[in-house]
Amino acid sequence: MIAFLKGNNPSLSTSQLLKLRVGLLRVLDLCTHLPVRQDFYEIKTCVSRWPRCGIAKIAALDALFAFVSLSYRAGTFWSPSKRVVLADGLVLGCHVKLSLHFWRHGSGLILYELCVDGQLKELAAKVGLAVMIATIIVMLLFAFAPKPVPV
Repeated sequence: MIAFLKGNNPSLSTSQLLKLRVGLLRVLDLCTHLPVRQDFYEIKTCVSRWPRCGIAKIAALDALFAFVSLSYRAGTFWSPSKRVVLADGLVLGCHVKLSLHFWRHGSGLILYELCVDGQLKELAAKVGLAVMIATIIVMLLFAFAPKPVPV
């Protein structure tokens, strides 16, 4: 990341580069350097605490870039809102669709989630039945297995 910033901002001083090196312990997910805009994006899963972590990291990076007088800001240009189907078919005779949904949640924050849609109750019932049958078979095998004879 430091090489990217230095290559696109040759006027950075040694002290600015040192501040960036200390501040950028984690790498940005996406960063753009164009004549019309310099922006960055963090990509996080939409689960649990990760969106809050992304917001905190974006705030820290905004402050760091302002501190070293760089014009990179949390991005607002790219605003995806897309669902990409990864798989669509039958699993144990039940229709299941797996997709990746991603969108811009706020300035610089892209969230994603993995979605599973379809006949999930039916699939869960079939898997549960298969596990019960396998458990019964294993129990019967052990119940009727010959007992070891001590020698």
